[in-house]
Amino acid sequence: MRKIFLSIAIFLFFKSLFSLPLWETKDFIEAELGKKPVSVFSEQVPQGGPQWQRWSYVHQFFKTCDFIKGLQVSDSTSPDFGGLIEGENAMNIVQTDNTQEAIWVWSRYREITGDTTYDKNIRRAWIYVLAHPAYNEEGTESDYYRVWNSGLALFAEEKYREVTGDSTYISYADSCIGYMFHHPLPFIGVSSYYGRLHPKVTSLAAGMLYQYSKKNNIQQGIDTALAYGERVISWLEENPLQNLNDEIWAMSGGTAVWGLTRSVFDADSSRGREWLYTYLPLMKYLALQGEWDNSWNIWYANAYNFSGRIMKFYRYRLYHHSLTDSLLVQDRDNDGGVPPTKGDSQNGDHSWVSAYMVFMGFQGLMDSIRDYDAGVMKILSPTRKQVFLPADTIDVKLLCANYGFDTLNGVPLSISAPFNFDTTVSLTMGAVDTVLIHTHWIPSDTGRYSFSSYTALSFDERKSNDTSKVQFRVREDRIVDGVVMDSITNNPIKAKLFFTIKGDSGENFFATATTDSMTGLYSVTLFDSVFSVKLQPEIPFPITYRDSIVVTPDTTFGFDFLLNPATLLLVNKDKNANYSYYYSQNLDSLGVSYILWEVVHQGLPPFNKIANFGTRTIIWFSGDNDSNTVSSEEQDSLISFINGGGNLFL
Repeated sequence: MRKIFLSIAIFLFFKSLFSLPLWETKDFIEAELGKKPVSVFSEQVPQGGPQWQRWSYVHQFFKTCDFIKGLQVSDSTSPDFGGLIEGENAMNIVQTDNTQEAIWVWSRYREITGDTTYDKNIRRAWIYVLAHPAYNEEGTESDYYRVWNSGLALFAEEKYREVTGDSTYISYADSCIGYMFHHPLPFIGVSSYYGRLHPKVTSLAAGMLYQYSKKNNIQQGIDTALAYGERVISWLEENPLQNLNDEIWAMSGGTAVWGLTRSVFDADSSRGREWLYTYLPLMKYLALQGEWDNSWNIWYANAYNFSGRIMKFYRYRLYHHSLTDSLLVQDRDNDGGVPPTKGDSQNGDHSWVSAYMVFMGFQGLMDSIRDYDAGVMKILSPTRKQVFLPADTIDVKLLCANYGFDTLNGVPLSISAPFNFDTTVSLTMGAVDTVLIHTHWIPSDTGRYSFSSYTALSFDERKSNDTSKVQFRVREDRIVDGVVMDSITNNPIKAKLFFTIKGDSGENFFATATTDSMTGLYSVTLFDSVFSVKLQPEIPFPITYRDSIVVTPDTTFGFDFLLNPATLLLVNKDKNANYSYYYSQNLDSLGVSYILWEVVHQGLPPFNKIANFGTRTIIWFSGDNDSNTVSSEEQDSLISFINGGGNLFL
């Protein structure tokens, strides 16, 4: 049940852009105007199979459990207490489907670990669900949203009861089954949008209902699920190229196929193999872009997972693996959450699609995870991108992972090249730990080095992920000399120079140098590359940037800077040093040089240096400062400046 804390207008805006609640016709129309899906089909996937990064999926599962926990309403006075918030950028929406998915995720966590950490969250989630049951969810044009939620109710209740032995919520599941029995969704006689969506929801209902009924010996549920599945098969076969590859709302053609693999084809695997060998090659591998493409793709992944199992065709299992990783790589802020759409903000992760990543993605990989499995996931340092010069001491930073289900103590960890080092590391279940090793190793020469590190657990059940390798380079250093002088008088200028490898953000300088105040000369150790330089001279000379300085084996001079004094002094008296941009942008566009002085950070402006500026001009602005915009001391200095022939723009 959606609860609204903002105005209706704001709600409608966010509903359209960010959330997975009920959609009706106007929402489908808006979505059609958005991103158009771009697809990749099976024949476009390299024959060697998709490639993926090395992950500890147990670790990632644990992080997602915690991310979802952070989106649960914890205020016991709220009518939404226990419910799951839609997402980081949809905090005003709380939904039953999100909440039921979270119950499954947290129950699965307890099943894997035996840990009851999330039991309180599960209890709270059930409080919300019973207050806002699936069959009471919204919908005036169609019953699809209530049917969808009812399918998830069975999914959540079965896993919860299986793990805890608590049958408290069976009656709720029974009510949802009753709703599904009495509300079949029509495929014809409805708008084109519902003609596309209803078969997908029906297939999901068939899969959820069949699996629940089979485990609980509900014959009517089995029969109904199989009948629903037959309707979906007929619909898919009417136009397989279109219907297998269609995406609408949060569902894709993968949803329809998944539902069949968990109902009709689960009941008759021979028929399933024959049908899937005929039709599955027509289904796309990946939707490259589109609204909620992450949701669509994890449904395709889920379909490939169960299809591959029925067909005993491993390549489709690889598709599932790769598509799961296509979501996981989007956890750019490493909080366990992912957004509904590729390219969305890292502050736009959602609970529901993150739960999808668990029960459609990670869950399909769990039977391939070993009990005893450790390795060096990644070498963080040294790497190819880092810069090392002769005489640098190279420490090692490793990312070590427990890929398996058991805690591992005293795992041997070694470095084998370009030097030898041995230690041990202990890794709890789901651990991915950074290990810093102070090796005190100094390369004996310049050149390229191959570096490897590995674990050597004697009873490791998967050796292929034990070792990580990387190459790095120790570069020859170059001593670069230059001078900073006044272009008119040739007098030396005291300055500091900051050298950054071109293309870097500039936040971390590779090297710095300071000129000799008596000669203006400087010397700096660099290497063969292209650098950007920031020159910060003494007043009245302006900060100067040089975009490209090329260092080569023949470059030992030519890094001279001849400067003119700044034209004017720009004084920022805003209390927070804001608004400089409005002035500097215009001065830059006019080619007028200046020195920016922020009083809040730098104190009294350098009035004693103003005579050395190019035009004896001051621009003074106070921004949001509404008191003491010009202090008594500053007033005296400005009066003296004006009386001496200076120009003041205040």
